[in-house]
Amino acid sequence: MDSNKEGNVKRNERHLKVEAELLRKLVSDFCASRDVGGARLWGYDHLLATKAGKLAVDVSDLSPSIFCRFESPKTAIEVSVPCFTHLNTYSGKWNFHGSDDKAATVFEEWKRAVLEILTEAPVREPLPVPVEIATLGAALACLYTAADLLARGDRIAQIETLNVRKLIDKATQTLKDKLDPESDAMGLLADVVATESDKIEKVLGIG
Repeated sequence: MDSNKEGNVKRNERHLKVEAELLRKLVSDFCASRDVGGARLWGYDHLLATKAGKLAVDVSDLSPSIFCRFESPKTAIEVSVPCFTHLNTYSGKWNFHGSDDKAATVFEEWKRAVLEILTEAPVREPLPVPVEIATLGAALACLYTAADLLARGDRIAQIETLNVRKLIDKATQTLKDKLDPESDAMGLLADVVATESDKIEKVLGIG
């Protein structure tokens, strides 16, 4: 694998892990007041009470995916609802992967489905996190674009240097303008921005 392709793979892996962390926060906030407690099924992080029985919920560490599994597949089958289109009737697994590797996309799809089967009334969300996630995604996109500029090989050109500088500034300003400075999401992405910006500036010789 050449250096450019290897760099793209590593950036993509980093991106997926960041989105996975953001998704874990979204799911944890949603489940905080709904978790029924008790023994964790299959080691999953959360346990929800639904019309189809107990539902174990967990989030991947490597990508924005939500793994769910019903305690009793038979009970889940008996509760026929539209959101069960991808239910594994043998294992009781009911997973959500999304279509664009974005935490907000996966979370919204999963939340809509889960709200159809919860045994209790929906609880008000403590924070408008999808808006926050969208802002984080925009800032990340700026950094990935900057990294792509470096991978072209003509990084010493003045125009390239200026473009990267603008992208870094835009990513940082997005955070300062749009996010709550005390939020967990802000802290997570601020770390990413600082690390990536430092690497890019060292390679280009800008400060």
